Amino acid sequence: MDTYLGYPLHWPDGSVFGTICVMDLAKTNYDERYHKLLSHFRDMAEKELELCDKNLQLKSLAFHDDLTQVLNRKGFFDKASYLLAQNDEQNSLIHIYYFDLDNLKPINDSYGHDVGDEVIKRFAQHLTDHFDDKGIVARFGGDEFVVMLIGEDEPNLLANVNHIQQSIDTENLQPELQFSAGYVSGMLVASDIASLESLIRDADKKMYENKSAANKK
Repeated sequence: MDTYLGYPLHWPDGSVFGTICVMDLAKTNYDERYHKLLSHFRDMAEKELELCDKNLQLKSLAFHDDLTQVLNRKGFFDKASYLLAQNDEQNSLIHIYYFDLDNLKPINDSYGHDVGDEVIKRFAQHLTDHFDDKGIVARFGGDEFVVMLIGEDEPNLLANVNHIQQSIDTENLQPELQFSAGYVSGMLVASDIASLESLIRDADKKMYENKSAANKK
């Protein structure tokens, strides 16, 4: 007859992580000493889990934007390096989008910064809804966002921008959300972060060219 003595092991949120236990192939009378020892090990393990959980939370805060919860600049390059490393044996076709909200300053001046923050959050949600399962979405600061895709066919790039605009149009919310976008493509290898930064600058330049052209119409 097998004998078992176990204590549940919990995450800091109270959910069960596993069990810390002892077993014997023979019938065993686990007296109070065993219970105290196992409960002591359980308490030690749960303290370690709590420390791990806090470290994970701190890491998440370091790599994510407080307002929108998407990646920040640091988080973007960390995840980009990881994704590029997955294709270490070959060059990767990279597409970079650079987005900028056109009317954030007038919104802040007319409605207040709280409303402006909500507009930024709305736009981040549109980007996340459309791109999050395809690549990386990050807020680079203020009203500027960068998206990186790997391997998507180039003809779809403009279609992605149009799809985001259509999603915004169907909201019919005030204040109106307006944005400009630029995008470029290039081949990168895993360690070529300098070229990634160059692509981002090129996409930023394209975005300003598109914004200037639209303002002249």
